[in-house]
Amino acid sequence: GRGDAVRGLAVERGVSLFPVLLSACSAVLYRYSGQRRFAVGSLVAGRNVAETERLVGLFANPIALAMEISPSAPFDQLLRRTHRAVLGALDHQEVAFERIVPEVYDTRDPSRNLIFQVLFQLVEIDSGWDLPGLEVEHVQLSSAAAKVDLTLGAINRTDTICIFTNQLREKI
Repeated sequence: GRGDAVRGLAVERGVSLFPVLLSACSAVLYRYSGQRRFAVGSLVAGRNVAETERLVGLFANPIALAMEISPSAPFDQLLRRTHRAVLGALDHQEVAFERIVPEVYDTRDPSRNLIFQVLFQLVEIDSGWDLPGLEVEHVQLSSAAAKVDLTLGAINRTDTICIFTNQLREKI
């Protein structure tokens, strides 16, 4: 299916699935916004030190990925740029987001994210969690307040890739 074709493109180009899907989403963002340069946010695990590896909890750190679209360029060029942007952001992931914002902006507007308004996330899901001695149940959660204007994401399952979006319709 199409999911296998997308995975095959990633393997063929020597990149992970993440930059392939981020490139496609960025091309769509360009098409609808007309903006050639923009930042897309993503979350990294934040467990790059041994002391946090065995701790329970969320250690996600937001990173900004600089996207640049050349409308006449082939998709391969966008994919190479995106791959470099992802690697560059991962190289600097230890810099806390809260330290970057004051360096870039004089005043912070708490009603919006100053670095990016779009978040992209790829979630890898296999058949389920196997936690000996625990029963795991999927629970749908709802968030009353969106952190960004648009969340784009993909769920990579063993048999398919599901794309999802969550658009902020009204700022709170």
